[in-house]
Amino acid sequence: MPDVIIWMISGEKRVAYYRMPAYQLLFSETKVACGKYCGKTIELQMKVMSSTLKVFVKISCLSG
Repeated sequence: MPDVIIWMISGEKRVAYYRMPAYQLLFSETKVACGKYCGKTIELQMKVMSSTLKVFVKISCLSG
């Protein structure tokens, strides 16, 4: 299964990203088959493209 890449865009430039396996976000009506972060708000430390700054964001992963 492919990875999901979340981009932070400022203007027309990509400034930071976070990459995670798609199975961690996967939605299923069967609770056992749901991903670890399905339906949860998570905090990510994004990788900045061109500096040593750290970017933290909260992402809501909606289910259904």
